[in-house]
Amino acid sequence: MMSSTSTILAVGAVAAIIGEVLGRSIKAERIDPKVAAAGAGPGAPALKKMFAWYDKRGLVGSALTLRAILGREPRTLHTFFEELNAGGVGEDERGGSNVLA
Repeated sequence: MMSSTSTILAVGAVAAIIGEVLGRSIKAERIDPKVAAAGAGPGAPALKKMFAWYDKRGLVGSALTLRAILGREPRTLHTFFEELNAGGVGEDERGGSNVLA
């Protein structure tokens, strides 16, 4: 069951956000999970399960969960991609990783 704080994004919506940040059209395309996981070595079975999960449920995120894990307000996906594009993703002000949110 989803909580009221969860957000579900289709891969096309994520591609649209990336495209907006980059200033060009980005199209999400489905790749056969077996092909996508082929180079993953021992992690391939887990990757296939992950792809199947996303195919069935979409990309699910929860600001409440992220807030609890990070101990701060999470960035929006749009802001994350802006920072990634600018090369500013890697460490937060405390020296910890900020890649997740």
